[in-house]
Amino acid sequence: MRTRSLTAGACAAALALTGCAAAEPAATEEADPLQAALYEAADLFDELVDVYYRVMISCMEGRGYEVHSPSLYSGAMQWSVDADLPENPPGYADIPTVAEADENGFGVGQRFEPSARYQDTAFADMPFEYQDAYYRDLYGDDVVDNLSPDHGAFTGDADGQIVQDIDASLASMADEGRHGSSDWTAGGCYAEITDQIFVEPPEDRLADYSGGLPGLGYRPDIYAGGRSTEEYEVAVQEVRDEWAGCTADRGHDYVELTPSTNELRIYVSLFYQSVSDYLKPFEEVPAGMGDTYREQVRNSPIPDGAPWPYEQAFEHEIAYAVDAAECGEEVGLRETLQVEWDAAFERVSDEFEVQVFSWLEAVRDALGKAQALLGS
Repeated sequence: MRTRSLTAGACAAALALTGCAAAEPAATEEADPLQAALYEAADLFDELVDVYYRVMISCMEGRGYEVHSPSLYSGAMQWSVDADLPENPPGYADIPTVAEADENGFGVGQRFEPSARYQDTAFADMPFEYQDAYYRDLYGDDVVDNLSPDHGAFTGDADGQIVQDIDASLASMADEGRHGSSDWTAGGCYAEITDQIFVEPPEDRLADYSGGLPGLGYRPDIYAGGRSTEEYEVAVQEVRDEWAGCTADRGHDYVELTPSTNELRIYVSLFYQSVSDYLKPFEEVPAGMGDTYREQVRNSPIPDGAPWPYEQAFEHEIAYAVDAAECGEEVGLRETLQVEWDAAFERVSDEFEVQVFSWLEAVRDALGKAQALLGS
C-alpha cells in the first residue's frame, strides 16, 4: 500500500534489462486514492479538533470565564486517527527501534520518574463555586445535576488514588444527552456550538469512536473486527511467538506480544512497582470496572529481584527494550506486521471505500462550519 518511486539509480541499474532511458525523469507510482483520502481526513481532523475547542473557549469567554477547563485545551488530541491508517499496523510501534530503546526503553519508566510531579491546573485551583458555574454554562444544569460519583471516567490523583475525572465524566454525559441516550439533556456552550458544527452521523458508519469529538460518530477503522482482521491476527501470531522466544533466549521472561500490548507494558511497569502497589489505585474503582486488567497484572511474570529503585529499574527497562528491538529485527517483526496489514487492507478496501469517503466528507463539512464560527 505504500507509494514507491523509481530513482535515477534504480533506472540505471535496470537499463540493460528494461531499456529505461537514462535521460527520463524518475517515475512515481500514483498514490492510492483511498489511502490518500485517509491521510487527508487525518490532517483535517487534527485541524477540526483545534478549531472546535477554540470556538468552545470563545463561547465560554463570552459568558465571562477566563480560566478554562483543561479538557478544552487537550480536547480530543489524545485520540489518534493515525492509528487506523494502513501504514500503521497494530503492534508496529510497540517494539522500539534499537536506537529508541537504547535512549528511552519502552517509554514506561517516564511515569515512574521521581522528578515527575502531579501538576494542579489553574482551573483546579479555582473555588468550587467557579467550577460549578463553569460546568453549568459549559454543559447545562441537567448534565451537572445528574452527575453520579459512582459512574463515569476515573483517573489517578497526586497520591496514586483513583478519583472521578469530573471533566471527562461530564463531557461523556453531555455527549449522551445530545444523542438522546440518557435521561438528561445537554445544554450550555457545548450544545450551542456542537449543534452548529456537527450533524448526526449515519447509524451504520463503521467502527471506532470518532476521536473524542461529538457528532462525527464512527471513523473508518479496518481493525474494528470481522474476518479480515481475524486473518491478520492469525497471520502474525507466528512472528509474535518467535519474538517472545527470542527475548526469552536472551534471559528475559516469556512475555507475549498481544494486540492490546497490555502484557508487555504491565511486565515492564513491575520493574518499578510491586503488584500490590500497582493495583492500589484500583481499590476504589467501582465493582466490575478494570477486572480484566487486574487479572492481567496478577498473572504477569515478575523478574527476579523486582521491583528495583528507579535508576536500577530504568537500566533493566533499557536492557530489555534493546533486546526486544534486536529480536524484532532478527525475526522480521515489523516487516511481517506491515505485509499482513497491507493484505488486510486489500481485503476490505472495496467495502471500506464508502466509509472512508463518507468520513472525509463529514470532517470537511464540520471543519468548514467550525471555521465560520471562529471567524464570526
